[in-house]
Amino acid sequence: MESIRVCGLRSLVDTGHVSIKPINVLVGTNSSGKSSFLRVFPLLRQSTERRTRGPILWNGTYTDFESFATSRYKGSDIDSSEGVISFSFDFLFKQRERYNFFEQSEASLKATICLVESSNKNSCYTRKLSVDIDGHEINFEFEQDGVIKEIFSNRINWNLEKSVIKYQLSDINTIIPIIGSPEYHFGYRYSSDSSKNKKTIIGSVFNQISDLIKKYTGSKSDNKIYEMTSSLTNIIMSDDKKLKK
Repeated sequence: MESIRVCGLRSLVDTGHVSIKPINVLVGTNSSGKSSFLRVFPLLRQSTERRTRGPILWNGTYTDFESFATSRYKGSDIDSSEGVISFSFDFLFKQRERYNFFEQSEASLKATICLVESSNKNSCYTRKLSVDIDGHEINFEFEQDGVIKEIFSNRINWNLEKSVIKYQLSDINTIIPIIGSPEYHFGYRYSSDSSKNKKTIIGSVFNQISDLIKKYTGSKSDNKIYEMTSSLTNIIMSDDKKLKK
């Protein structure tokens, strides 16, 4: 993790992006949020190590924030008036090239989760997940039961129709929601039933890209179209690098 940003937690209205270094020095007056910021890391740890209801385990082995209701900022700012607590994470990761195992590429990934109060006043759920990979941003909005309510991005306009995309549940008990099907693996290639594959989110995107490639290249070969689509979707890289491929 390269940096972290926390908003709406206790006295932390907005920390901004704080770089994670071997040594970090926090300076501030009493009750400015230094301890709350430091306790974020054990909070995230206990939330990942133990299975719990909701994305965050507020009261656990490593730290005790009591509950969502007692943890959110009580000021008069716009975001806090909605009772939102958000965590943002920046990562830099390397991946192997698909056709050249010895070649690596780097990608920058940013993820933000926005938490709001659930029907259980002491708990919360993820209302929004934003993911940005090298400037390609996509946002997911969720209902309390984990059903995806809306998907939107800065690259495409996509009207989600629940009747078309049937398998759109997410695991609501993880910090970063795991989007997938409760019955099938999340992806076009893991089920032998193509009709079910097309109803997953990745399957739908894969087929949209395949249709565009077929339209603009005029190719009639399903194998070639499949390979081209796979090369565009399986490896995370910039537009320029993909065009060069």
